[in-house]
Amino acid sequence: MKTLILILLLLLSLAGKSQVNVRKEIIIPEIENYVALKGDFHMHTIFSDGTVWPTNRIDEAWREGLDVISITDHLEYQPHKSYIDTNTSSAFIIAKEYAQRMGIILIPGAEITRDMPPGHLNALFITDTETLKTKSASDAINTAYKQGAFIFWNHPVWKAQVPGTPYISDMMADLIKKGIVKGIEVVNEDEYSSYPHQWCFDQNLTMMGNSDVHAPMNDFLQEFQLEHRPMTILFVKDSSIASIKEALIAGRTIIWHRNNIIGR
Repeated sequence: MKTLILILLLLLSLAGKSQVNVRKEIIIPEIENYVALKGDFHMHTIFSDGTVWPTNRIDEAWREGLDVISITDHLEYQPHKSYIDTNTSSAFIIAKEYAQRMGIILIPGAEITRDMPPGHLNALFITDTETLKTKSASDAINTAYKQGAFIFWNHPVWKAQVPGTPYISDMMADLIKKGIVKGIEVVNEDEYSSYPHQWCFDQNLTMMGNSDVHAPMNDFLQEFQLEHRPMTILFVKDSSIASIKEALIAGRTIIWHRNNIIGR
């Protein structure tokens, strides 16, 4: 009897472990011979104002069926800096090898965190985050652009920065006109807004939908009563970094948010 109980307890333990480490398979059909990749390009770790270690973001992405992510910790806001390394590349360095082992494509990124204008922007594919820590927002954005970054505008209807009717500032309009800012979050966390959705049509911007997660993902999903995080679905030629960047610049994205597909 004792042996039977021990076997049952062992099986239950193994079942619990396997459940934690099961990957959801999200099947998106190919369109015009493009491969669909599931992505989230806005998230935080303990290296800015998040509460998790960088490798946790890899585990979460793998379990949720994502293919590509970027950890975009704030450059200017590091509330845990008394306890951790303040190098803004640390999260990427720590997570990169683990991401490769788990089959997750990890894009180097950072969040340029400024008051309006211009607000908060994410820069992907950057090569040196430390050089973006400048007093001038324009200098930080231009430096990222010179590094070949894909830059998009974060949460453009965030009430903390835009308490009234959402608008495109003169500074942002100029950045868009010059092709420096190429995308915008239509969905951030659990919020969809028709304003940035329409701006994507008007300004030819790439539509982005991201979690902006700070807490563990399970807490995020419970807070917003979500079955899955918002995702940016990319249609790429292949799974290379170059193809991912090309798809973002070309605007071949849709957003999966709750039960909605949002796009052109």
